[in-house]
Amino acid sequence: MRSIFTAYVLLITSSSIAQQTNPEPLRSLFKLEGGGTMHQFMLAYEQPVNSQWTIDLRVGLGYDFFLEVNPANPEGNIRLWWFDGVAAFTKAELRRYYNRKKWAEQGKSVSRNAGHYVALSTGYAHGLASSPDFPLNGAMLTEIQWGAQWQDREWENWLSACRLGLGYASKDSYLRGSLYPVLDLALIHYLRR
Repeated sequence: MRSIFTAYVLLITSSSIAQQTNPEPLRSLFKLEGGGTMHQFMLAYEQPVNSQWTIDLRVGLGYDFFLEVNPANPEGNIRLWWFDGVAAFTKAELRRYYNRKKWAEQGKSVSRNAGHYVALSTGYAHGLASSPDFPLNGAMLTEIQWGAQWQDREWENWLSACRLGLGYASKDSYLRGSLYPVLDLALIHYLRR
């Protein structure tokens, strides 16, 4: 009888621990995001591919990139100017989330895809503002990022996010461009669960 009781207690204990430590699965989410390296305001859709990977598709507005060729050395590096005007952005980001189980074990919220991730992002900044000195300009953007998203339990539909990494902006030829730092602090609001 004692062995049956011990087995029952072990079964109940192990199943309750498993329920507590298994993180909520990644979900499809529509979201609004404000902030970032280029002070962007974006509408995004994040779709899980499997238990660790998502694809995040975004459109939005932010500062434009202006890539300038040095007239003294047209075959040399291109200079990158931020804040050249307003630009529309389109971006696609492949994310791999990790250690969400550890977050759940520590009692942190992992709902709404909260957790750490690494990502490869590519997109295009479509220049909107134009003048004779600065004609419409666009830039292809590629970024490698480490990121974290976390949720305060009091704010159910909001997440804070931080992304660090390195980006590469190019215009005509992918071989000619400029590196730039990625430092994003953003506030995210979820439109649909």
